[in-house]
Amino acid sequence: MARCGLIVAALLVAGSIPLFVGLAAVLPVLGYATWHLYTRVVQR
Repeated sequence: MARCGLIVAALLVAGSIPLFVGLAAVLPVLGYATWHLYTRVVQR
């Protein structure tokens, strides 16, 4: 869990370096990945 948090933090920092323009590419990827992880964890 800590490794996943570090990956998310590193991607957010890397995306915000080029004047926050990189977040336009990073945030959809993180949203897609977290949605898939959520659907695997939560049982319906």
